[in-house]
Amino acid sequence: MNPGIALVIMLIGAVISATIASGKNRSVGGWAVLGALMPLIAAVLVSCLPAEPKAKESGGA
Repeated sequence: MNPGIALVIMLIGAVISATIASGKNRSVGGWAVLGALMPLIAAVLVSCLPAEPKAKESGGA
C-alpha cells in the first residue's frame, strides 16, 4: 500500500473516532490514537459505548 494512502486512512480514522468520542464525553486523545491504529474497529467500538455523564463544574465562590 502506498504510504501516503495509509497516512490519509490513519488521519481519517483518528478524526472520526475522536469526534464520536467527544460527543460521548470520552477520552478524545485516546480514541484518536486507537482510531489511527485501527480505524474501523475503533469507530465501531466508540460508537457502541454509552455516553459518560458530564462532570459537574465547581461554582467557585
